[in-house]
Amino acid sequence: MARSDLLQPATKVVFDTRGMSGPRAFELWRTQGLSGVGHVYTISGDHSQFHALQQVMSLPRATILDARMTPLTFERTQSQARLDGVESIWIEWTRGVGGNRLDTGKGEVLGGPGAVTTTDLSRPFVRKVANADFISVRLDRALLGETVIEAMHGTNLTGPRARMIGDFFQSVAGGTGPIQPAVLENTLAAVIAATVASSADRADEAASVLGPVALDQARRYIGANLHREGVSIEEVVASTGVSRATLYRLFAPFGGLARFMWSQRLDRARQAICEPSDGRSLVVIAEAHGFSDPAHFTRAFKAEFGIRPSDLRAFL
Repeated sequence: MARSDLLQPATKVVFDTRGMSGPRAFELWRTQGLSGVGHVYTISGDHSQFHALQQVMSLPRATILDARMTPLTFERTQSQARLDGVESIWIEWTRGVGGNRLDTGKGEVLGGPGAVTTTDLSRPFVRKVANADFISVRLDRALLGETVIEAMHGTNLTGPRARMIGDFFQSVAGGTGPIQPAVLENTLAAVIAATVASSADRADEAASVLGPVALDQARRYIGANLHREGVSIEEVVASTGVSRATLYRLFAPFGGLARFMWSQRLDRARQAICEPSDGRSLVVIAEAHGFSDPAHFTRAFKAEFGIRPSDLRAFL
């Protein structure tokens, strides 16, 4: 196969029912907007006001669905699972509003905003979707091991690892460049298998693929908490869902995690001092960036930039 064939962009189709009546919008969406899998569900709900806006990225063994739609109920019966031969896993990340109520026969789980829920189409379930704003990824069963599939059905993941999956799904759904489909499929499978699994070593396996995502999450958490003097490494680790060792590896190019946090606080303080419209005193600026002791701030600032903060302000 030629390299140009390997790097073709994944097929993307936008489906938008604006301007259509509810019943017509629903019928078109059911037959054309579900990437050929509409028949695997019994779909119910109020069709009179139905609307959907979605983008579908199609790969040979996977589908990425970025969608917003009105409430619906999806039921997968035992007879459907037995007869239609569809063997896929759906992983859904709820982006903003609404959520999922998922019943696999072993009790109902609620996947609210930010949660990740999974379903195995070889088994029965009922999924109630409320005012959905989500990204779903469908993977062929062959991309995942049976042990992973067994662990995934009916799971409801929240917290840092769910955010990791959500950030990754958004980056994939929003991608526009050429990509080798097999690489993307295998990356999706590796990330999902490793992140949905509960053990720390599998989470670290996901981080090896999702390094930029975990790094970005940590940097955003640090940036949002620079005003707090007592921000701990443990808090930053907890914000990402990966281990301390993994986070240390990610921050090694920056001189380490502690060094990065320290330099960020000082650099933000320097930016504030250099901002002509910022009329705060140096003491207030220091406190705003986690330095409660002015003398300590002055020593740290001079060690970092070779000039005292008061001298920098006077020079400006």
